[in-house]
Amino acid sequence: MIILAHGFRSPGMFAMANFNYEARGSRVILLQKGLMKLYPVSAIVWFLLLAANMAAPPSINLAGEIYITASVLKLGFFLFPLLAGATFLSAAYNLYLYSSQQGSRGFSLNQGRGIKSNIILGGLSHVIPVYFCIFCLFLL
Repeated sequence: MIILAHGFRSPGMFAMANFNYEARGSRVILLQKGLMKLYPVSAIVWFLLLAANMAAPPSINLAGEIYITASVLKLGFFLFPLLAGATFLSAAYNLYLYSSQQGSRGFSLNQGRGIKSNIILGGLSHVIPVYFCIFCLFLL
């Protein structure tokens, strides 16, 4: 399940990172501050992708994380702190990445170009399967 979700989520995150690069002309996270105010639809797509990346409900990642945690606990409880630490660091970085793009107008003089519909369509085409695959579990 995690590999399936990773196959949808990661290309979507790369597509949105490329959109940020095209909009600002820089890959530096600090320079992308305020980009979400210029493109609110991309903020929604970014939020859904990052929420799925940190296994927030109702993404398929949450079910995969629960299964992995149960498997790790079967192997030995001493591995649980390592899994919990990795999950916490992943969630903390995802929250930092999203919150770093909120805020002030930013440092770039480029005030943003018109948003291309194929960027948002590409992002949504990666978001929709990640969140709707969870309903397939109910059918099994």
